[in-house]
Amino acid sequence: MPDGEPEPVFRRGNVSTVHRNPRGDRSVKVIASSQVARRDAFTGTLGTTLTLPMAALSLYLFVVHSYRLPLGWVGALAGLIGVLLQRRVRFPAPLLWVGAYLIWATLTALQSPYPNEVQTNLIAFSKVWLIFLIGINAPRTKPQWNYLLLIWLALYALFPIRGILFNFVAGITTAGRYSWNFAWENPNDFALITLPMLGLCVAILHGTPPKWARAGAVGGAIILPMSIMLTQSRGGILALATVGTMLFLQHRRRAQTMILVLIAIGTLAVTAPVAVWSRMTKLASADTSNLGELDSSAEQRFEIWKIAAAVSRDNILFGVGFGAYANANAAYARTRKFGSLARGHRSAHNSYLTLLAETGVVGLFLFIAFLVSLFRMALTRARELDEGDPSTARQLRVLLVGILGFLQAAIFGSVFDTAFLFLHAALIISLANVSQPSAGRLEVGNSYRRRRRPVYQGRAASPRLQ
Repeated sequence: MPDGEPEPVFRRGNVSTVHRNPRGDRSVKVIASSQVARRDAFTGTLGTTLTLPMAALSLYLFVVHSYRLPLGWVGALAGLIGVLLQRRVRFPAPLLWVGAYLIWATLTALQSPYPNEVQTNLIAFSKVWLIFLIGINAPRTKPQWNYLLLIWLALYALFPIRGILFNFVAGITTAGRYSWNFAWENPNDFALITLPMLGLCVAILHGTPPKWARAGAVGGAIILPMSIMLTQSRGGILALATVGTMLFLQHRRRAQTMILVLIAIGTLAVTAPVAVWSRMTKLASADTSNLGELDSSAEQRFEIWKIAAAVSRDNILFGVGFGAYANANAAYARTRKFGSLARGHRSAHNSYLTLLAETGVVGLFLFIAFLVSLFRMALTRARELDEGDPSTARQLRVLLVGILGFLQAAIFGSVFDTAFLFLHAALIISLANVSQPSAGRLEVGNSYRRRRRPVYQGRAASPRLQ
């Protein structure tokens, strides 16, 4: 072989190149390996992955998790421009249902007794709808989708999870319970928002990630449940049990999953505060007649639910206005015979009661229609992929399990007006879009069906020759 000519060498799956210098010495330079190839196949190269919509969505994720830069609208507008510059923009049914809900909420604002509050919240929710649109359309390939999954988990670990673990080590609590700041300041909301992230970790394990991504996902599958336990949120812990059971049944390697579950249970048993088990024991023995004796938090929530039910009955069609429940709670608590624990500007601590009280029965119907269309779309695509791409089919199902946990825990929290549920929904819809079972099938979110051309095999099959 001539001097300086590269000679390929293969050893244990690693692709190396041997260079000969003029003196005849051999110097080996590894230019690629199976790990590099797997990484590139999983997340792609930076130039092909980080398009304008993807960069804008990454910026938005950084903003809503760190609260370091007031650039949420910048990310939303940049992402919208990038999406509109793409060849095709998808408008799937879940996005349209949320858009219908936004229109209805805008119409109900005309008769709301709290117009200023409603206007501010509608503007914020309009940004959430834009982010939903961007999240659906930004990932156009599976590597881009994998990149989005990894960047989201990395940001969640860097900010909320790091924050609650620091507070746990430092002994910084909120009424004896651990949480973080901003959207995660309420322990119940922290647990609620964290539940679907567990589905993201398991979704990575169902794919073919590089070793470092798999190790991070395994670590997340252990640390995320521990963080939920630290919040002492009874609704979150019950939903965690539901999610854990369903994820175990979904996993294809039951023995490895059982080992992981045992490690997680052991970690929780060692690290969870004693107050966690005390709160769960009180929940098991509580009823409406002795709530005040057992737990003031449960008694307060029960009183707030009674106010939310009264607000909903009195405003069953239009509600009191999007984002205005806290004002209605304060007004009702002053004028009617409710417990003193429920007085003030408080949330309903129940997302479904909040929807009904703020936008009426029509708003609740539109939101449920959004959820039904999301599950129907994802499950239909998962069944289509069971034969040709079973790993992606399992990913779709475990992501839906995370959403189910979120919806169960939402009975004890009010976070449907934030971006997190819609970001998860966008992740599911975009995965369904980038994982097409065949070129002739209807693409999720498009309003037309590709026409299949007849394929003639051989001259005898041609109608002109018969």
